[in-house]
Amino acid sequence: LKEGGKGPAFAIQRLENDPNYQTLDTRDRAFARLLLSTAERRQGQIDRVLSSFMSSTSRFRKNREGDMLIQAVLRIGVAQLLFMDVPSYAAVKETVEVYKRNPKHKV
Repeated sequence: LKEGGKGPAFAIQRLENDPNYQTLDTRDRAFARLLLSTAERRQGQIDRVLSSFMSSTSRFRKNREGDMLIQAVLRIGVAQLLFMDVPSYAAVKETVEVYKRNPKHKV
């Protein structure tokens, strides 16, 4: 469950209402849905993996925009690496590219 707009909504519902999602072809929309649902379903496992690579002083802080963005991007990347048939080079490349698209953050 993710907060947004007028109360809680499942991330998949927010995805389907995104105008950019509507412009994707059928295969890309299916992949986006699979990616998001895999990341949501496996979130506990993904967060444990991410935590194992972080020191106690570098944990994500709730409600901090930069931390929330990198956490979401990393979750999607880990979902691809561990639970989907995505080549590792592609998962890493796309994860970095998504993060680089945010003008507030430098990679």
